[in-house]
Amino acid sequence: MSEIAIYFSGTGHNEKIAYEIASLRGIEIAKIEDSLKRNFFRDSFYALTKKNVPFKFSTELSTEHDKIYLLTPVWAGHLPAPVVSFLRKYSENLKNKIITLISVSGFGEKNAKIVDQIYKITGNKPQNFLFLKDSELESGEYKKKLEAFLQKKEH
Repeated sequence: MSEIAIYFSGTGHNEKIAYEIASLRGIEIAKIEDSLKRNFFRDSFYALTKKNVPFKFSTELSTEHDKIYLLTPVWAGHLPAPVVSFLRKYSENLKNKIITLISVSGFGEKNAKIVDQIYKITGNKPQNFLFLKDSELESGEYKKKLEAFLQKKEH
């Protein structure tokens, strides 16, 4: 079974977690990048309206990847537009994958509605999810939560 950690990160927090997972699990890592310059109002509007935006993906999503760790922030209570665009483009490929969602954002678990947003786009609901707050990442508290979450997933 092949695993991959796919991340989008505006602040670097989700990127940091992606690299930790890749290191702990010994798996491949891939980045979703948008070419737009960060702008709070535009980014929030695009997230709210679920606008498709151009993005780059650092690899191709292989049919061999059975498990996907998807790491993303939450903007204005929604998935960022580059993540929505990625999910739309690869929705057929993602239908039969085991998706684990991990999100670092300001509100942590209050953003759990993005699980349903992923399902609406891909037809595949993440089976496991972990929501972390930015403050947990900054304080280092996240390490125990992440390690416990990954250990739980192994059993």
